Amino acid sequence: MNLRRLFFLGTLSLAALTAGCSSCEPTPVPFQSEAGHSETNAQQNTPAATPSFAAVDGNDLPEGTQTFSVEGSAVTVPGRSVRSVLPIDLDRDGDRDAVLVAVDAQGAAALLVASREGTSFRAATQLGAMPTTTPGCMVNRYALRHFSAHFVLATLTETCPEGTMAMPQPYVIVSVGGTPSIRERFTLIASTREGAERAQISFRAEDKDGDQNEDLLVDVQITPVDLPDAAPLTLTYFDRPSGLARDTHEPEATLLRLMAETRARAHRNDAAFAAAAARRVAALHSTICRESGESRLRVGDAIGLVCGASAAAGSAGVTLVKIAAASNSAREALTVAERLANPGYTLTRADRTALDAAMAQLHSDEDVRLITGPSVSVVAPTEARLSALAFSADGRSILVRGTSPLTFDLETQTASAADAGAEDIRIYDVSHTFSIADIHRNCEGYALGIVRGDGLAVGAVADALIFPAPPPQGAACPLSRALRQDDGDFIVLGWAPQGVVVTRDDKTYVVPIGENGQPLGPASQLAQGMPAPAPLTPGAVSANGHAYVTASSIGFFVTIAAPNARRLFLRPSEWSSLPGEVSAAAVSEDAMQVAFVKGGKLYVFTRQSAGETH
Repeated sequence: MNLRRLFFLGTLSLAALTAGCSSCEPTPVPFQSEAGHSETNAQQNTPAATPSFAAVDGNDLPEGTQTFSVEGSAVTVPGRSVRSVLPIDLDRDGDRDAVLVAVDAQGAAALLVASREGTSFRAATQLGAMPTTTPGCMVNRYALRHFSAHFVLATLTETCPEGTMAMPQPYVIVSVGGTPSIRERFTLIASTREGAERAQISFRAEDKDGDQNEDLLVDVQITPVDLPDAAPLTLTYFDRPSGLARDTHEPEATLLRLMAETRARAHRNDAAFAAAAARRVAALHSTICRESGESRLRVGDAIGLVCGASAAAGSAGVTLVKIAAASNSAREALTVAERLANPGYTLTRADRTALDAAMAQLHSDEDVRLITGPSVSVVAPTEARLSALAFSADGRSILVRGTSPLTFDLETQTASAADAGAEDIRIYDVSHTFSIADIHRNCEGYALGIVRGDGLAVGAVADALIFPAPPPQGAACPLSRALRQDDGDFIVLGWAPQGVVVTRDDKTYVVPIGENGQPLGPASQLAQGMPAPAPLTPGAVSANGHAYVTASSIGFFVTIAAPNARRLFLRPSEWSSLPGEVSAAAVSEDAMQVAFVKGGKLYVFTRQSAGETH
């Protein structure tokens, strides 16, 4: 079995390339503990100078060790295997006590302290549990590091079988400035997004408020792949008797400063720097702040800092929309613009004006000619149903599925009743034995719900995994009903003989399903430009798998397979005058026509370019 190792970075500078990492070194980036620790904006006293401190690493012990020696005195921990020991003078009496990590017979690890009394040690007492490990993985090392007078870091690393996604492992901060206690756990959840920013974290301590106690400083750096330097962002946690309390001026103060520098460089026509710097601000905010809805940071049991509405992140987002719109990158502009509608972002009047102007700058990649059809009633779209629209094989007519199905002839522009059965929008296998109930999240990732062909809940057959993902942090398995409803933005295009065809963004996946409705193996991602397996029931995807269309609030994205592989942003010039929202869309087999329903009315547009070759 191939193994991938996770290496502990003993310098406390913990860096990772977070793109596509399934079982890498856990790289925590801290943020305020939202559970039981208060934030503070209190005025700070004059900081006291912090003497230099030489960090000390603990000693690794062989598995099975129950007795060890500190300065000639034996320490025994019955019934546990001691894996790491840090000799340290906890009570300031001139001789060294011990902080240790020990594992019981069930494999549960805990932090303990053993206090010296004269020439012997008292029985070790437990401070708290170490993080749980990933099922199927082995702990490679438990490590302790005394990195300041008042703080010790405890962590672990794992060795996992290839293909196993390691759980994000917290880094545990232990206070040793008085009565030893676990102060906090910090975690950075690895990103599976391609091209994700490099993330780095380091811990240090300094008396920031002049109370003669060291406070915990967490230096966070996130660097876009196209920007060589990483701007530091320091989060301060004041060490109070009740626990760590975050200074809530950050991260916003640093983000605002970075955006001010970005605007200054943009005014000097340094567009490349402005783009990368805005991405860095956006990445810091989305990684750290709960309001972004994308936070990968965890302190204790809380995911994401409560940052409040961010003007800096709002300004960074507008900058990114402007840059995307300038190159007519409609998908990127739309993604960021939709994120800015989140209440976690604040936009100034100037920002809103700039955002509207940038979105208005987007234009169709090709000219299209629009035909207006009749008013129609269609079923509200879902991620696991056929589109309410479908082109005929020759592209001369459109089927409108639903409670009152009809066929619209594009040449005569007349409508007539459709054949029986056109009201059914469920997606079936070739034999009509099974259908797709939904896309949902389970403890393994995002999955298709396969049911009997009649679609009854009692006919549930299997979950077929589309995309692996660990369960949400803190979630118990099986997931709650609310968490299961997360579809991950996946959309089912159809069910071909080779399997169910699913898309997200510009990626297409095939989930193989056997004749018994059970998955035959893991889903596979089609190579870029490769057509989907066919035949498929036409709708949002063409029957030949050559093209598919996805609708948005600003127009349509048509993905076309080789030999003329491309992704087009298309919308008619009349778009802004068409009322209502899009409720269905379809593409023709030659990818030259798109039909859609907007505001209860059927429309069809034709691309005004040379025909496709396929």
